[in-house]
Amino acid sequence: MQPCWSSVESTEARKSGTVDETGEVSYDFEQKIFRLQEELTELHRQKGNLAGEFIELNKSVQEKDKLIASKNARIAEIETGVKKLQTTNMNLLDEVHKLERSNKLLREEKLAISESFECVQAKNRELEDDRCKLIERMNKLQVVVEQLKNIEHDVNYRKAQEAIRKQLAEAASISVDETPFTGPAQVFNAVIPQKAVAEIDANEGEVNSVRFTPSGQLFGSAGFDRKLRLWAVVEGKCELRSTLVGCNAAVTAIDFDPNETVVLGASSDFSCRVWTLSDSRLRVNLTGHSERVVSAKFIGSSKRVVTVSSDRTIKLWDVDRCQCKRTILAGSASQDVVACTGLGAVITGHFDHNLRIWDERTGNNTDKITLSARITGLDISPDCTQVLACTRNNTVEVVNLRMKRVTQCLASEEFRVGLDIVRPTFSPDAQFAAAGGQDGGVYIWNAQSGQLEKCLRGHNNIVVCCHWNPSADHIMSSMGEKPTEKRRKESIIDLSKYLDKRIRVKFTGGREAIGILKGCDNLHNMVLDCTTEFLRDPDDPHRLTEDTRELGLVVCRGPSVELVCPADGMESIPNPFVQQE
Repeated sequence: MQPCWSSVESTEARKSGTVDETGEVSYDFEQKIFRLQEELTELHRQKGNLAGEFIELNKSVQEKDKLIASKNARIAEIETGVKKLQTTNMNLLDEVHKLERSNKLLREEKLAISESFECVQAKNRELEDDRCKLIERMNKLQVVVEQLKNIEHDVNYRKAQEAIRKQLAEAASISVDETPFTGPAQVFNAVIPQKAVAEIDANEGEVNSVRFTPSGQLFGSAGFDRKLRLWAVVEGKCELRSTLVGCNAAVTAIDFDPNETVVLGASSDFSCRVWTLSDSRLRVNLTGHSERVVSAKFIGSSKRVVTVSSDRTIKLWDVDRCQCKRTILAGSASQDVVACTGLGAVITGHFDHNLRIWDERTGNNTDKITLSARITGLDISPDCTQVLACTRNNTVEVVNLRMKRVTQCLASEEFRVGLDIVRPTFSPDAQFAAAGGQDGGVYIWNAQSGQLEKCLRGHNNIVVCCHWNPSADHIMSSMGEKPTEKRRKESIIDLSKYLDKRIRVKFTGGREAIGILKGCDNLHNMVLDCTTEFLRDPDDPHRLTEDTRELGLVVCRGPSVELVCPADGMESIPNPFVQQE
């Protein structure tokens, strides 16, 4: 191929009039040049097209390179994830192996536990059979014990009748007029007693409950000697008519049926018993509570009884069938119960300050009345419209059952409730209310006006129960723990000579402690070190047990100190109020 400038030179030669030696430029040569020019043009066009295709292919290659790079990155990421998953898979396989081993061990343990459980079940069945046999044997022994006690009573009764027969034979000339029972006495206008007309040691130890019969001809007393005694007041003197036995622990409350045929006694041995008044024989033993029975009442007749217990349950009993008809879960400990036949309900007083009314037929709690403090005892008016409640807030509150609220709060500056069980009483006409105080007084208020009418003195310890005679002319009251002769030698006047020595201190309320006297003043405010307190008996909060607890350093306020003595006893105390021998 000739360069392009050759054609230009030919053109210039033609213009200048010069001609090659051949003499002319042939037409063929020009045509050839023209074709060559066209080919050159075509080649340039193809070159341009190829350059465009090259650019497009280059772009495509770049895009493919980018795609390959992204794919490679994705492949690397996936490979990294695969490695992680392989590691996780290996860990999970290890966990599976561990779980398989643990599962195998658990299956072996389950098998061993199943075998042990079967052995325990077999032993439990044996123990259950033994328990049933023991319960059956205990019931038989209980029947035998009751029969023996009845036989003992019959023997004592025959001896007493024989003695009476001999006395009657010696005094045959004296005629005795017997006054038959004429039913409950009518309600009289109450008269406030002015002085004590009789005093007896009704029971050995503390007396928990006293109560007149509906006619007022007899009264009963019961306490920690496990006996229920029946008394008659004859010409101002109290005569013992009968002693009812059968309880295995302290008798906490008594009640008479309206017809005066039987007497009811609640006991700390988790049961309640019924005796007949005609022959003083034990007739029914109601068992079912898991803690001590604190109170019991007849409901309208001798066939129905309600009991409350420290196990926080209320039980309604059918006396004829000797079985529990209904058990009510009270939710709070109760210290007393009364029956309201007018409403068909029973009313209980509780530690949570509430007076609860229960429907006798359904066992539902129909009403709840909140008082000022925990309730220690109850009484109900003869017309069943008012309830009298004694509380630890040192008040006696009158609750109207129709208005469902407290209508009168009876209190006095000197009146103090010293125990968790203090039972008040209404007068037969419900005009007056009475309750025992910590100072030994029997306080009598006007239930309508709330005014303190009288404070009867005569007891030298806490009065725990009182009851108004249906004849409305006198009140009976019972005292807590009787003070012994040693305890009447009250206190050490000069406490300074007992510094750094062990002394025993009794506080108001019954608590006692032993400690080393580290300081004192003339008001008996004391500081004790290494102090040990004696714990109370849970079945008898007025008695101390041998169990103790350490208190360390204790500050004793003088007004709370009732008795101080050396730790080795009280006989060595010189009593400043008694002439020494």
